Amino acid sequence: MKTPSKYIKALFVIFLSNTLSARELTESDKLRSWQENRKFEEELSRSNQAIMEEQEALLRLQAMRQALANRQAQAANPGAANKQEIDQAAVNQIFITKIDENKDDVLKLNNGAVVKVTRGFLGFVGFKKDAVLYKEAVGWKIWIAGKMAYNCDIIKGPEKQVASTGVIIKISEVLAEGEILSTQKGSLFEVNALSRLETSLWNGPFDALLIDDCKMLNLGSSSEIIEVKKIR
Repeated sequence: MKTPSKYIKALFVIFLSNTLSARELTESDKLRSWQENRKFEEELSRSNQAIMEEQEALLRLQAMRQALANRQAQAANPGAANKQEIDQAAVNQIFITKIDENKDDVLKLNNGAVVKVTRGFLGFVGFKKDAVLYKEAVGWKIWIAGKMAYNCDIIKGPEKQVASTGVIIKISEVLAEGEILSTQKGSLFEVNALSRLETSLWNGPFDALLIDDCKMLNLGSSSEIIEVKKIR
């Protein structure tokens, strides 16, 4: 018994209709998924920005408290207060990052930030160079591995990274062939064994950026970020 052609055609139409409906559903699901991901990314970006603003406000409060404590200490012992101010200066925000792109002195960083160098000749940077973006009292600076620290303006703030904190300290001497770094205030930092060849070439005095009490950057050199441990 042969199947009527009209019946075969009807089955084919039903099959084709179901296939198209499934395809439309898949495309609709993809669009809905993309919209949900986009909404999540926007909410995450706003959340990160709010966290950064809260951190900055907290750091400003801590700096104000430290300044008040310094003034009280200065009133009690004026000579010691002057030495402390010379020895270190607080840095509100520090971002250890890498450079993704450089064009006309505008640097795009892998944490989402975009900065423009405002002073100094930048030249060729290289691919994925280590960088440290940090804020001093007078403004923002960016240190680039193999180069130096440059004054810069923030075009777009970091989105994907929580800020570290630190201080700019003055290293007076490099001891024991780079193993120990001594500050003007008398503190001692032990250098990680892997970085001692690098620090053995350093000559004091120089300014250094101490990050989270465990990393250090020689601001007068183009060398790498080193790991340190305070021993006194």
